[in-house]
Order: sequence, then C-alpha cells, then structure tokens
Amino acid sequence: MKKINSFFDVGLLLQIIICALLFQSTAIDVTEALGQEEKNGVALSPEEISWLKAHPVIRLAPDPHFQPIEFFDSNGLYAGIGADYTQLITQKLGISFEVVKCNSWDDVVKRIKNHDVDVLNAVVRTPERETYLDFPPPYLTIPSVIIVRNSVSDELTLDSLKGMRVAMVRGYGYVDLVRQNYPDLEIDLVSNLKTALRKVSFGMADAFVGDLATASHTLEAEGITNLKLAGETHPPNVSGFAVRSDWPELSGILQKAQALLTEDERNTIRNKWIHLQLAPGISKEKLRNLIAIVSAVVLVIVCSFLLWTRMLNRVVRTRTNALFQEIEERKRAEQALKESEKKFRVMVEISPLAIYMFEGIEQKAVYINSTFTKLFGYTMADVLDVNQLWPLAYPDEKYRTEVMEEWQKKVIHAIHTKTAIEPMETVVICKDGSRKNISWGFIATGEQHWAFGLDLTEIKEAEEKKIALDAKMNQFHKIEAIGQLAGGIAHDFNNILGVIIGYAEMIQADSRTGSTVRADIDEVINASRRAKELIKQILDFSRQSVPECICFQPVQVVKETLKMIRSSLPATIEIRQDIDSQTGMILADPTQIHQILMNLATNAYHAMGDSGGILTVSLKNVVFSAEDLTAQPDVKSGDFIELAVADNGSGIAPEIQNKIFDPYFTTKEMGRGCGMGLSIIHGIVKKYRGFVSCESKEGEGSVFRVLIPVDAEARSHESQPAGEPDRQGGNERILFVDDEELLVEIGKIILEQSGYELFCKTSSLDALDAFQTDPYRFDLVITDQTMPGLTGLELSRRIRKIRSDIPIVLCSGFISQLEEEEAKVCGINAFAMKPIEREVLTDLVRKVLNEEKKDC
Repeated sequence: MKKINSFFDVGLLLQIIICALLFQSTAIDVTEALGQEEKNGVALSPEEISWLKAHPVIRLAPDPHFQPIEFFDSNGLYAGIGADYTQLITQKLGISFEVVKCNSWDDVVKRIKNHDVDVLNAVVRTPERETYLDFPPPYLTIPSVIIVRNSVSDELTLDSLKGMRVAMVRGYGYVDLVRQNYPDLEIDLVSNLKTALRKVSFGMADAFVGDLATASHTLEAEGITNLKLAGETHPPNVSGFAVRSDWPELSGILQKAQALLTEDERNTIRNKWIHLQLAPGISKEKLRNLIAIVSAVVLVIVCSFLLWTRMLNRVVRTRTNALFQEIEERKRAEQALKESEKKFRVMVEISPLAIYMFEGIEQKAVYINSTFTKLFGYTMADVLDVNQLWPLAYPDEKYRTEVMEEWQKKVIHAIHTKTAIEPMETVVICKDGSRKNISWGFIATGEQHWAFGLDLTEIKEAEEKKIALDAKMNQFHKIEAIGQLAGGIAHDFNNILGVIIGYAEMIQADSRTGSTVRADIDEVINASRRAKELIKQILDFSRQSVPECICFQPVQVVKETLKMIRSSLPATIEIRQDIDSQTGMILADPTQIHQILMNLATNAYHAMGDSGGILTVSLKNVVFSAEDLTAQPDVKSGDFIELAVADNGSGIAPEIQNKIFDPYFTTKEMGRGCGMGLSIIHGIVKKYRGFVSCESKEGEGSVFRVLIPVDAEARSHESQPAGEPDRQGGNERILFVDDEELLVEIGKIILEQSGYELFCKTSSLDALDAFQTDPYRFDLVITDQTMPGLTGLELSRRIRKIRSDIPIVLCSGFISQLEEEEAKVCGINAFAMKPIEREVLTDLVRKVLNEEKKDC
C-alpha cells in the first residue's frame, strides 16, 4: 500500500511540474506578444531605451581587494559575487559595462565623485554615500555569522556569547552595531580578518563575528580547517548597485533587471563563492530511522541507566557546583583583569614618557598617549603608522636614514632576545618646528610593539649651560691670573722707567737744544714713553687700569700708528691708506685706539704670511639707521667713524667666523698668538658703545671694520680751549715716601728745583714716625702704594687719623679698582700713575696745594 501511495505521489508531482512548465511557456509567449518595448526580457520604457542608446558606454569600477565579493583575479579579470551578478544583468539588458580597474577603494570613491566612472557594485547604502550616489534596491544579502572551533556543538547567538572572548576586525561598521546592542560582550579587536580567524583557531578567542562571504574566502585561502559556523546574527549585510546621482534613469533600468533575477540564479552564485555553511542538522527521515533503531537499544539499556541515575545525579550535582564555582572565579578574575587594565591605561596616559604603540607587519599605530601629543604636537591622525612618523620626526633624509638603521638593529635584537633595547638618543622635529632631544626605549609584547620616549631637552640645555659657565669661569680665572701677573710686572717696570725718565729729563734740561746729547736724550725719553704706553696696554689687557677717555679726532692717532706699523712689518707687505682728515670726534682712550689698529694690522700680516700682500687701512665717517643695526640691538643709530683694516691673505673659514671673537680662540701656530687680540678689541669697542664686524672669504682675504659712535657733545668739548697748566713752583714742605731710593732722589731733585722743601723717607714706618713727631710741619704727603711695612693706603689712613686735613697724593705702578675705591674712602686727593714725568709731577703738586688753599 505504501509503494502505491509513493507512486501516486510521484505521478501527481510530475503532473504539477508539467502544468507549471506549460503555464510558464504560455506566459512567456503572451509577454513577448504584448511587451513590444521589452529588451531581452526586461520591460523598458521608450525613454529608457533611448537613454541606453544615448549612453552606449557605462563604466563600472569594482573594489579591487574585496574577495570574494568582487576583485581582479590573477589574470586581471573582474571576478567575484558582484562580477557574476553584473554578468546576469548585462545578459538580461543586452548591454555591456566597461570595467575600470582602480588601485584601491579610496580611488574608486574618488572617481565616482568626479564622475570618472558611472556605476559601483556591492555597495552598502549609507547616509553619507546618498549625497553623491543613487541606490536601486539591493540584490545581495550576506549573513553576518558566528564562527567557532569544530569542538563546539551548540548553535550560538550574540546573547549566548556573553562571558566569551569574541574576535572582530577593527574598522568594520558591524563592530559598532554589536557594541551598541550588546555592550556586555568582551570584544577583542584585531587589525585584519586573517588574525581574527587564527585567534579562534588557536584558542586565543572563543568566537568570531563577521561577514560570511569574506570569512569563507579567508578560511579557504588560509587552509584553516578546524572552524565552522555556529549561528547567524542580525541584521545581515545588505548591498547592491550604486549609480552616480545624476543618472537616475540607469538606476531605474538596473532595478527592473534585478527584479527578473531568479532564486536559483542567486543561489548558484552564492554557492559558487560561499562554501562555509551552518553545521548540518539531521533530516526528519533520518531522524525517524534513527529513533527506531535507538528505541530498540534504549529499551535494552534503560533499566541499566535507571540504576545509575541516583549515583550520576550526585556526581552531576558535585561537578555542577564545582563548575559554577569555577565560572564565578573566572568572572572575578576577568573583573580584576579589567580593573588592572583600567589602572594600567590611566598610568600610561599620565606617564611622563611619550608612548607610541603599533602592531603587525604594516606597523599600524594602535595607541599614542597624551604625553606624546603634548611633547611632539602630533595626533593619531598624523602618525597612522611608523612609516608616516619617520619623515615627520626626522625630515632630514640623511639623519633619518642613520636613525632608522640604528633603530632597526636595536629592535631586531630586542625581539630576538626578548629584552628591552638599549636607550637610543635622537633629535626629533616637532609639529611646530621645535627640536627635542629624546631618549627612546622599545618593548615587544606579541604582535604589539611599544616605543617609549623620554624628553632630555632641558637636561641637555642645562648641561650645555654648565659647560658654557665652566668655560667662562676658566676664562675669568685665567684673565685674573694674567692680571695679577701683569700688575706685578707693571709695578716693577714703572719704577725702573720712573728712574730712567727722571734722570733723562734732568739731562734734557741741562742739554743745549740742537746738540747731539740733546737729540740722544730726546730719543731715550721717547722710547721710555713708548714703554710706558706699552705697560699701560698690559694693564688694560689685565683690566688693572681705567681707560682715560677723552674727546679727540682719531686721524692723528691712526697716522702715528701707521708709521709704527710700517717700521715693524717686512718690506713684502705693501701698506695702503685712505684716511679722511675730516672724521668726527669720538670719546675714547687714544692708547686703546692705537692698540686696536696694531692688533688688527698684526693679524693681517699673519694672515698674509712671509710671502707678502697688501694691507689697506681706511678711516671715514659713516651713518647707520635702525634698520642697518638690526644685528646689533645694543647699538644706537647715528653717526659713526669706521676704522677698517683689510688684507688679501688666506681668509677665514665660514665654520669658525662666529668664534673669532671668543677669548683664547686662535688658528695661529704655537708661539704666534694666544687668541686674546680680537677678544680685547671686541671688549674695548663694545665699551665705547660700538661694534666690530668681519667679512672674509677663504683664499681672498678679510676686512675688519671697527665702528665707534661720534660723540654728540664733541663739538662743545672741542670749542673749549684747555687752560694752560699752572707750572709755577712753591715753598711748601712735602713729605715724600717711596721704597725705591732712586725714585726718592729724582723726586727730591725735581721738586726742590721748583722751590719746595722736601723731607724724603724710603720706609713707610719711618715716614709715619716723622709725621707723628710734628704733624703740622708738612703741607703735603706724596706716598707710593706698594711698600713693605705699610702700604700707601694704610699709611694714609694712619696719617689722616693724626691730621685729617693734610692733602695726600698716592703714586703707584698700577691701582686696582678695589684700591681705587679704598683710596676714595680714605680721602686721597689725587693719583699719580708711575712713571711720573717731570712736568706731570710739578703740575699735580701745584694743583693739589692750590685746591687745598681754596678749601681753607
């Protein structure tokens, strides 16, 4: 009976199929008879047919890397689900698409916006895309699925994934949807689909949620065989054609063509490209057969199972309790881990280290902390991967190459040895152009790599300041030591010169004008005066003397110095001069102007060497505006005199031109200079509120220009004639004290010849005893400063305690600034710098005595 029923069912089914085929054939014939405007099975309006004729070329741009939806195969042909749907549409419409191959999806979007292409395929509709695309109804619905290991037997949903670690691909829109609807899910975001599926395959994650088509293709391409589908999620991914917004006619034509796609055609395409299916269940027929077999077996063993029920229930209860306890412990551990991760993130965010985390072969940026952005100015959008960071942080290609090579060596070694790299210091260019000294560290943790940067900029600056300060202190101590030495030498030389000048002036006074002896003694005096000026320069160098600044026209000083230069330089040096005799008046020390020109001329000679050359000296008036002096902010605009010294020697290298005014800097060989000449010149001219400039080219020579401002009050000084010194003698009584017997003798002779009564002592203690014996016996005290027993200042203080109104003249080879201040406190009436010439001494004595009489 069952067989008859079966044959009857088969016969009935064949009748139904035949009727259906006849009905379908009839329907087609009727449609062809009635639809004259149809085109290959698609009913098009006359307007649509005309539109297609007017647009014979329709350009389609696929996404080149969206396997298996659409892509270009190894032969460069358009392939995938979208390609098969496109082929069906073209067959039904009787048209063809021109496939345009683009480099990337971004390139596709750019071209459709510019109307360089007309149609896109397999596109998901979004509000943003609706602004430039028209969307026919979608034709492709791809499930979003849950993929697990084969060992999982249950069918899963998103609700059942709570408590599991779910892998998803970062950047997919479906991630936001899942997070929004299932906030309690523990989602592990990875950089790509291959990594996500491998994590599930290796047990590092419990499940993967994503697109079925791409997941199926990746599993097949990677040869992963231990995964299967465990369920579908909602909503699925829906996509279809998208047409440029100014072609709505094409959108309507595609919609009509899509409506004719049959379910068989859709399933054929789907099964061709998507091979992974839900875990197959058991059919009803098989289930009935299985139940029949199992029922017989169950009847045999059910009694045995009943006997074990109580024992099994007891075991189940025990294990269930243990399982629940394990689940609770796991939840507490996961909660503790989340809290730990939260604390760790807070610590990383507030860390003083700049942190840059990246992962994968592409070295994509995963995270940067706020310190990184504050320190360098770069945001995550600026440094999406390491290759994007390199040229920003190190724009100099050569330096960047050096840093990259060293960094890669250290990183490879750290990865292989699983240790942190040795700190590596680099100079990073920030977004605002500033430079930062950074010490970098690196740690690799699995696929994630961490780079740590510590800012050393302030430490480096402090070190540089300390080095500069130490150098200045060393320079100060050197100059101080030289000053002490120079002061002692000057004192002894001035005493000797005082004797020479004193006796020479006495011989000069007794010699007949025009005689040979007079001429010879005049040369002795002139030479002694030059020695005196030389010692004064030594004191200027050691800062032991105060410059005597006067208003004068520098023409004569320059001419006299040039005479001295001519006599001191070899004949191979040609000296040319261009001196303007109408230069302005300056407030300066003539001796220092002489010193400046001598130093510059000597440097020029050394630059030209023994082979000779041309030395050019010029003096002229110049005017500088504020714009001309932007490089000299401390110098005021106005009239200047310019003293220039030029040579055609070897010149100065550009890399050291900014160092030539530094103390002790010299390029001369040992014994030809100490490096202080230009430093002294710079200091002198700066003190006169001027500046020094240098222009030099290697192989062509150098030009040094000394600019000193013209004194605004010079004319008023110039117009006032100086009064004749009062050189008349007197009959006052003078106590003369000096430990040099020859100086005492010369002073006694000079002053007694002027009519004064002299009481001379070579000991300061003897002089104090004489003064104590009869204080009012003396009208004036002249004392040396540097003496054994009591110095001149100590003697003056004791004398003033005995008699406060006695005038005192203090003599010395040099007087330091400290001694000058002490002398003012003691009330010293005048200073006399050794060696003292005859007229200077007599004029000074008369001046002090006259002032004392006026005060009385």
